[in-house]
Amino acid sequence: MLALFHLNLRSLFVLGTQRNLNMKKLIKNLVLLFVLFLGFHGEVYAGKLCTVCAGDVPDALVYRHQALSCARGHRIDQECLTHQVKSHENLNQMQSQGLSCCGMGCGHKFPLAEVMAILEPSEQVALQTRIYRAGRPVDESKSKEQLSRLKLGITESFVVQCPAEGCGAACDRIEGCNAAQCQNEECGNRFCYLCLESQGDSATGHAHALAHSNNYWEQRPGYLGRYHWLLARKNLAALLRSKVEDSTRKQALLENQALLEEKKMWPMPAGLATSVWLEQVRSNADLAPVAKIELLQNEAIYRRQVNDKKNGELIEAEILRLGGPVLASLDVKDAPPDIVAVLEGHPRFNELSLNFRALGHPYEAAGLIWSGPAPVSMTQQNAVEYCAGLGGSSRLPTQAEFIALSRTMGSQQPVYGAPNYDVNGYNRNLIPMSQKTFWSASVYPTDNSFAANFIGYSGRIGKGYVHHPASVRCVW
Repeated sequence: MLALFHLNLRSLFVLGTQRNLNMKKLIKNLVLLFVLFLGFHGEVYAGKLCTVCAGDVPDALVYRHQALSCARGHRIDQECLTHQVKSHENLNQMQSQGLSCCGMGCGHKFPLAEVMAILEPSEQVALQTRIYRAGRPVDESKSKEQLSRLKLGITESFVVQCPAEGCGAACDRIEGCNAAQCQNEECGNRFCYLCLESQGDSATGHAHALAHSNNYWEQRPGYLGRYHWLLARKNLAALLRSKVEDSTRKQALLENQALLEEKKMWPMPAGLATSVWLEQVRSNADLAPVAKIELLQNEAIYRRQVNDKKNGELIEAEILRLGGPVLASLDVKDAPPDIVAVLEGHPRFNELSLNFRALGHPYEAAGLIWSGPAPVSMTQQNAVEYCAGLGGSSRLPTQAEFIALSRTMGSQQPVYGAPNYDVNGYNRNLIPMSQKTFWSASVYPTDNSFAANFIGYSGRIGKGYVHHPASVRCVW
């Protein structure tokens, strides 16, 4: 009779999983099954039988991971388990809570890992695929929510807000000096419109604004935007450090590219190694050299503010390579350092070779130590060899380094052929230059018969035939 019960239960189970049910046969089997079930319910659960089809499930099948057995001894064979998994609809529940044992009040649940171990490899893949597809709409919804939040956050990072706790009122472009006061009647907080630092009263607010730019009004072209650039950069750093998928972060930045370009913050360094970001800046054909320098200067100041010395130095080296000055901050007091005569007592004096010192008092400027002029003029190639022959780190300076030197000496337009040739702000007496022209190491790639030179009288970059003689200053 047990065999008959087994046969009818298995045939019913198989029949029930087919799409086109034979209803008469199904009803017949149901009636017979109910009668048999009343008599053999105890036998099924007392023996080592499958609780679904009542087939034999010996211990060996359990040990070989071809069947499951719960703590109460209820068992299910591989075939029935496969059918049960295929018919299970709540995959998220199965993934989190496991698969119910027998549905007869047992309460035990088999963890998903145990279920997977019993299934054939092809069925394992099928179940994993179903679970992935079931979970994907939730993941996509979460990603869309993160993307929307990031995009809004990027936009809001550029809004100038009152720094008072609990206020956050937007501050449009103010009229008057930078010792500002919040226009929210319930707030009235006094703060600096440049750095958004709260101030105790009007007097301290005006003194603070004066210290930034040597005036209550920021009159240096573009500097108000640069102060607010740094504020937005800090906001973006906090926003983009939040726990989001890297792909979502990249997409949010790409979808805000137009805004970031307008705000002079593209390429955006968030999520990139500094070396990778610097290469993106170098290769960006849409950025003029002066725009690259401004972008690098602002990022270098930000790195200084967050004490990221290593990456800050990489960025500052690129600024010098492009011929721009390194800024400690945007304040007047932190303008490019003065030119310093390198004499005994200077921290780098002893590292200079005797031959380098013998050319006369060297000067520290634009991050380098500049020698006195060589006693004779020479060709460009001889100048390269001459500087290298002084020993140590001595070499001929590049065009970009001469541009940086010229800017340190006050030049606003060091490029050759720029307008206002004689009204340039350049002070040729800061480092005595007389009227000499100095060779650079920068040979023109399109015609190596010419190299860039530096016109000491005007602080401009010129172009000279490499075989003609010119003066020489070396750098260390």
